[in-house]
Amino acid sequence: MRIKLLALSLGLMALALFMIIVVLLSQFPSEGVTTSNSIPPTRTSSARTGSTTQNTQSMSRNEINATFFTWRRKILDCKTLSVSDNKLIIFLELVTPTKVNKTLILSKLDHSLHIENLTLIPWESPKRVKHVHRGFLLVGPSQLVLIDRNGNSVWNLAGNFTDAVEIDEWIYALEFVDGRLYLARIDIKGKIHERNFVAEISRDAMEKLKYLYKESPPILLTDGHYLYAFWYDLKGREALENVNASRNDNESGVIEMAKFYSNGSLAYTGELINRSVGGGISAITLDDKIVLSVWSFNCSLLFADKDGKVITRIKNPVYAGLPTSFGCLGGLRSFSGRLYHFGWYSMVGFLDLLREDSLVEETFLNMQENNDVGDIYLWNGTLYVCGLVQGPQVNGAFIAKIDPDLKEDLNSILGEALKQGSVIKVDKVLGRG
Repeated sequence: MRIKLLALSLGLMALALFMIIVVLLSQFPSEGVTTSNSIPPTRTSSARTGSTTQNTQSMSRNEINATFFTWRRKILDCKTLSVSDNKLIIFLELVTPTKVNKTLILSKLDHSLHIENLTLIPWESPKRVKHVHRGFLLVGPSQLVLIDRNGNSVWNLAGNFTDAVEIDEWIYALEFVDGRLYLARIDIKGKIHERNFVAEISRDAMEKLKYLYKESPPILLTDGHYLYAFWYDLKGREALENVNASRNDNESGVIEMAKFYSNGSLAYTGELINRSVGGGISAITLDDKIVLSVWSFNCSLLFADKDGKVITRIKNPVYAGLPTSFGCLGGLRSFSGRLYHFGWYSMVGFLDLLREDSLVEETFLNMQENNDVGDIYLWNGTLYVCGLVQGPQVNGAFIAKIDPDLKEDLNSILGEALKQGSVIKVDKVLGRG
C-alpha cells in the first residue's frame, strides 16, 4: 500500500513539474517570434546563475526600485522613456549580428517597474524616437516610421529625416533633400502634403559636418503653437577650414534657428549662436524660453527667447572637478517647473536639477566603468531614470525610481537592485538565448 501511495505521489509530483515547465515555456516565444505577450510581473533573472525564477509572494511584498536589462551582445542606448496607456515605455537599442545596428526593444513596465511586455522592433535603429498620440515615430536615418503602442508598423516613408513632432494630428518632420533642409507636413495616413524650404546647406559644409549630423541631426521642437528648428552650419571658407582645428570656444561654427507657424510656413530664420561647435545639440521649450544643451568637451546650457535672442549662457553646469578628456553629452527634460539636465561626462553619468538657470541639486552615476543617464520621466510624483552601465558587474541598461528633487543616491539604488538579482536577460525572454 505504501509503495502504491509512493508511486502515486511521485506521479502527481512529476505531473505538477511537467505543468510548471509547460507554463514557464509558454511565456517565451519560439525563434523568430518578436513579442513576449505577457511576461509575469514578478519574473527576475539571477545575476549570478542566469536562471529565471518566479517568487510572487516575496516580490509583491518588496518594492522594486530598479532593474537592469542585459543582451548577449550589447545594449547601446536607452533611446527614450515615456508613459502611454498608464504604462512606462522604454526603447532600448541593441547590437545585432549584422553590421547594421537595427534592433530596438520596446519595453512596457508598470509604475512599480514590473516588466509586462518586451517587443522586438525589426526596423533600422532610428536616430530619435518621438511619442505621438497614435503611437511612436521612429525618425531616421533613412526612413520615418509610425508604429502603434504594441510595436506594429502603421506606415513608413523613405527619406533622410532628422526629427519630427506632432501638432493638431499633423506630423511635421525635418528632411534633407539634395542638400536642402525642408519641413515636411504629413497627415495621419503617412502622406506628405507639402515641403517648405528651411535652409540650404553647402556641399562643403555637409562634408565637414557629417560627423555632427550623424550624431546630432537637426532638431525640431514645438510649443503647440509654433515650430522651432535648430541645426549646425558653417560660415565662410575660414570656418570650413577650422571646424576641426581646436576644442575651445573659438571654433567657427553657427547654430541656426528657424521658427514656423503651426501650418508649417516660415516665420523667422537666423543665427542663434556663432561659437562653441560641439559634438551636437539637444533642446526643449520651457515656458516662454528655449533651452539648448551644447555638447563639447564641456557641456554648456543656452537660454534664449522664442524669437532667437540669447538670454543666458551657462558654461559647464556639470561639476567642474570632473575630468574633461572624454567630453560631455547632455539631454534636457522639464516637468512641473523643474528643468533637468542629464547625460554622460567623462565616463560618469550625471543628472542635474535646475530652476531657471541655477543649479539646485546634482547626482552622479559612477557604479561601473562607464555610465550614462539616457532619459528621465516624471510620473505620479516619481522620477524614473533610464541609462546605461558598462563594467564587470553588469553590462546593459537600467531603469530606476528616484526622488524628483534628487535627494537619493542613484548608485545605491542600482547597487541594491543588482544585489537582489533584479536583472532581465532580454535574449532569454525573447527566446533568443
